[in-house]
Amino acid sequence: MGDGAVRSIRALPRFFVAGVPDPAPETVPIPYDEYKKLHGVLRLPRGSAIAILPGDGRVLVGTFEGHEMAVQATHTPATDATRPVTLALGLAKPEKIEESIRMATEIGVSAVRLFACDRSVTRWDEGKRDAKLVRLRRIAQEAAEVCFRTRLPEISFAKDLAQVLQDPTAVVLSETEGLSQLFTPPAGPVTLVIGPEGGWSPREVALIGDRAVTLGPRVFRVDTAVAVACGLALHGV
Repeated sequence: MGDGAVRSIRALPRFFVAGVPDPAPETVPIPYDEYKKLHGVLRLPRGSAIAILPGDGRVLVGTFEGHEMAVQATHTPATDATRPVTLALGLAKPEKIEESIRMATEIGVSAVRLFACDRSVTRWDEGKRDAKLVRLRRIAQEAAEVCFRTRLPEISFAKDLAQVLQDPTAVVLSETEGLSQLFTPPAGPVTLVIGPEGGWSPREVALIGDRAVTLGPRVFRVDTAVAVACGLALHGV
């Protein structure tokens, strides 16, 4: 697909709809919330061009026909990162978590794993965890729609740092005094582990061992560290 076609699709109102068969049928039902947005907020007339993202790399382009879209074409633009990067994020303040997930989604991570740290100021009650994950997945979906991603990052919860470190690709960002090993983006998959703003506890530092790396001499806020590390890992910038 040429650059002109990609630019024209980017200009269309778009939203994710899971479970669309491949190949797509002639019409695809539009979820009610999306219908309200198209009809009540954007005030699109019938026949307006829109796009549906099934979440598998496809972009379905068609026309708005009330509660369904009439499919006219299917595209597979290369808008998602080719290198799998997972963000493992220690629980921070709710607004920091939400902003970090927005930025990580826009930058292109394939997954986000949240986990409790010794110095986390936020604790997730097990009974409320599913509801919190639903909200964060919605935030990631909105960010993906805005930035024209065609796949959604997987968002899940890990028990603690020890469980996260079972991943052999994990590297841990640390502000430990005297640490000089700068983060160098690997060629293959990587899991970036970022802790809370209170830093790692002595117990966690011992767990991390020689997997600790630094972004340099400055101390970053959580969301800034997420943006810098994910940008380096995915784009080398």
